[in-house]
Amino acid sequence: MERGNNIVELYQSGMSFFMEADFGLTVQYDWQQYITITVADTFAGRVCGLCGNFNGKQGDDLTTPNGSEASSVVALGKSWRVQGAPGDANCGDECSGQCEDCKSGLLGHLEGEIFCSLLTRIMEGPFKRCNAVIEPKFYKQMCLYDFCMANPQCPENSHYELCGNPCPTTCDNPSAPSMCNTDCVETCACDEGYIRSGNQCVPPSECGCQYEGHYVQAGKSFWGDSNCSKRCQCSKTGGKVTCEETSCQSGQLCMVLDGIRDCHPTSYATCLVSGDPHYLTFDGQRYNFQGTCVYQMAGVCSKDATLEPFDVLVQNDFRGNRVSSTTKLVEVRVYGQTIVISEQYPGVNGELANLPVTLADENVMIYKSGLFAVVQISFGVKISFDWNSVAFVIVPSTYEGAMCGLCGNYNQNPKDDMKMKDGEIAANGTELGQSWRVAEIPGCVHGCKGPCPDCDITQKVQYETNQYCGLLQDPQGPFSNCFSTVDPSGFFQDCLYDVCLYKGQNAMQCKTLTAYTAACQSKGVKLDEWRTPNFCGDHYELCSGGCPATCDNLSPHIGCKELCQEGCTCNKSFILSGNHQRLLPGRNSANPLHSGGGE
Repeated sequence: MERGNNIVELYQSGMSFFMEADFGLTVQYDWQQYITITVADTFAGRVCGLCGNFNGKQGDDLTTPNGSEASSVVALGKSWRVQGAPGDANCGDECSGQCEDCKSGLLGHLEGEIFCSLLTRIMEGPFKRCNAVIEPKFYKQMCLYDFCMANPQCPENSHYELCGNPCPTTCDNPSAPSMCNTDCVETCACDEGYIRSGNQCVPPSECGCQYEGHYVQAGKSFWGDSNCSKRCQCSKTGGKVTCEETSCQSGQLCMVLDGIRDCHPTSYATCLVSGDPHYLTFDGQRYNFQGTCVYQMAGVCSKDATLEPFDVLVQNDFRGNRVSSTTKLVEVRVYGQTIVISEQYPGVNGELANLPVTLADENVMIYKSGLFAVVQISFGVKISFDWNSVAFVIVPSTYEGAMCGLCGNYNQNPKDDMKMKDGEIAANGTELGQSWRVAEIPGCVHGCKGPCPDCDITQKVQYETNQYCGLLQDPQGPFSNCFSTVDPSGFFQDCLYDVCLYKGQNAMQCKTLTAYTAACQSKGVKLDEWRTPNFCGDHYELCSGGCPATCDNLSPHIGCKELCQEGCTCNKSFILSGNHQRLLPGRNSANPLHSGGGE
């Protein structure tokens, strides 16, 4: 493609993506971890960044933007960080806790030594002709580290080749090999009888379609114009494209997001339940409801056939006391699936399941993010529950005016959020909750027996200090950055209510502070540390990895775009297994417990 009078070429060769600019720049990236930048000699001494200044001297390659020498590699990285870049809110300059270094255990594994020693075999090794030109010891150390950390494999229907065709036959360009005069490359080559389609190897009969000079993989749908008025589909067989006239739904806008043109919601609304259940509806109405049966928290009541239906149900319990109740269980029903997240385990369709889980042709993802289990649905709805008392339901603007349940109707009018199932306005939270009951369980109640417990203002005032709830309104406190984004006043009152009922015991303020932290972080607000050993526990990372690696998936799962989240982080040499941490194979540790601090 052309940029002004210059030409930029993008193509794939072997396992890598290449970008070549005619002024002497080449960038190679394997879509995972390997990147090479090559510049022409004309740039000598005229570049900067993590790659150094290209002045022929190794001694000053750790130079920061202000010209000083960085004290460490971490300091160098921090100095060249690009502020405000995509994903900036969820990135870190250092590892959470201690960085995995692979200096023991698997690093010295016999299999890795045998494999990586190929790099340094001077006489008979496959790289013997290169050893005289490039020192191999550094590359051997990188090989051992990478072998220790991961073991990459070729995709399905392909195999590894050290010297493969750099321009393989593809569905998009069947004649590519005849036009290629580049040297061989390390690659994952398609097996016999298969051909490359994007990043997959498929039978020729499953090749995709050509549309206005672009290749589209079989079965994929796409927009055929720039204003989202023509939706097209590439058939699964036959390479045929069919299009139909359409448009974005109400509440959506045609735009490019993350490099993809689509109809995206113009906004989102959030409903929250926390503590001794305090509800904050989609439209901002607050009320309390302590029933312990099963209730519809949020669901679709509209007859609009273009809206995918879903339901979110909740159940509370008294947790061993009759003073107040908290959320015990969240159930999500969508695409014929029933997903239950409780204090004990998450379950799918009546069976226990370790996270992450993908359902309904990848339209539903369930994963752990910080303190929360998250159900993310393809049409923009996200449900989060911390297994304790805090639950969020986030819906896109396409569902505006279509919702019902304890979270209200999402019509931008908080005055009618107390609407019961029969359409009448409830006098209080108890009456509202009873109307949205969907099931009873043995021993459940529909609210308080008699008047709900309360505290007068003189009782509450003693809990306004920072020792209890005061942090939520302290202008110099750890939450002050969020005050202009998420109003803390309602959370402050909820906190006083809960702490007062327990007469300052059981750290009830921690539940509300956790809810406010999550509400702020969901908006991308950066907070200061607020937990201490004597206040709500300090075994937490304020900004832990949004979607951690697990025993089931050693890499953070694809599709996760979580912002910074408060959560627990596994110790060095440990990995998440369910809601516990387990020692990685080949590791030793005498101190397995870093995560899992309580309130």
